[in-house]
Amino acid sequence: MIVCSSSRSIRTILFRDFSPAWIEISRSATPSFPARKLSNARFAFPSTAGARNFILIAPPTSPTTLSIFPFGTTRTRSVVIAETVAAVYDRRTYLKFLESEPASRRIPTTDMEPTSASSWKVRLAALSLGILGVPFVYLIALKISNDLRLISVSGIVFLFFAAVCLGRKKQDWVSEVLLIAPVVTVFAYEVLNKIPALWPNVVLWAAAVAIGSVFVRILRQRIGFAVALIVTFLIAALWFCNWYAPEQLASAFSKVKDASAPSFEFQPVSAGTVPTSSKTGKILLVDFFSTTCAPCMAELPEIVAARRDLAGNNDVDFVLVASDLGRDTPEGFRAFAQRRGLALPLAFDVSGKAHDSFGLKGVPALVVLDRSGRVRFTHEGYNPAETNFRRDLVQFIKSL
Repeated sequence: MIVCSSSRSIRTILFRDFSPAWIEISRSATPSFPARKLSNARFAFPSTAGARNFILIAPPTSPTTLSIFPFGTTRTRSVVIAETVAAVYDRRTYLKFLESEPASRRIPTTDMEPTSASSWKVRLAALSLGILGVPFVYLIALKISNDLRLISVSGIVFLFFAAVCLGRKKQDWVSEVLLIAPVVTVFAYEVLNKIPALWPNVVLWAAAVAIGSVFVRILRQRIGFAVALIVTFLIAALWFCNWYAPEQLASAFSKVKDASAPSFEFQPVSAGTVPTSSKTGKILLVDFFSTTCAPCMAELPEIVAARRDLAGNNDVDFVLVASDLGRDTPEGFRAFAQRRGLALPLAFDVSGKAHDSFGLKGVPALVVLDRSGRVRFTHEGYNPAETNFRRDLVQFIKSL
């Protein structure tokens, strides 16, 4: 904001990221606010027009003239101050103020615009950061966990701080779109393509970019509003991670049915009694599994825990089934179970015939058959964000 009068000393208010500071400039005075002194007659202050990093303000050549020129250029423009006080609060008001001046007194605003080359440098930086965000977000999922909540939070953190860095230079919606585009594209292909209901995660990422791009300026101007904005955003993120995402994953993966089961016969792998087909009077839970499948590995502890919860139900059987379609062999599957100390009954589905006969498309895939041998429940896929998976599974089996 610039406030000028026609007195011999020109009084100026400048904002650095919207934080006010009074400055006194006259022919011989030194600014009362710290500024970069370029010479005996010139001082550099933060620009408020959004044009350059700085605007150079020189003491007036006459009591009513203020010389202004963009930092880094030698082109100078003079603004003749009216007899009344002129207040310029932001770029929009600034432009209105200039339009109200006679043409002979106006300062060309084109001199205060960023060059197109500078804009494209920022946009290229935004796109580069967005591309780097893809391995940052999804390598975490590969190396640590494929938990959807982890993917969402890592994306929020990366995009927020990347937007903060870009927003300190210049706020540009094109740069914001380029920043978020790569990670959203991968998320849409890998996740939304299968579960469209998870679209609010994209909204959260977009909000993280939008907030990050203006956060520093808002923080310096209105700390309370900045804190409230962050708290509101965190509440939305917690809602998504702790309630919405688990519910949508369960809804997408789980299907309650009442259909006849195909005939099937498994090859026993482990010692002891192994259920190789459905039996009248027994509830059978079949978990189609692969030793090379990361979601299968993440689901396995939940299946073991569910079996433990139902240990008192003698009419419930569990069987873990591998197949050569997943590049497993009976011997390799048995060795895997021994290394893990698994006590689950193990079976083998040769050529995946039983898996295909149930109409399943991948692993892990869980099928529950009731006491009459009918298919009552299927669950295809698994994500650790399904926080109620074990509880819901146990409750459903108990209800049969």
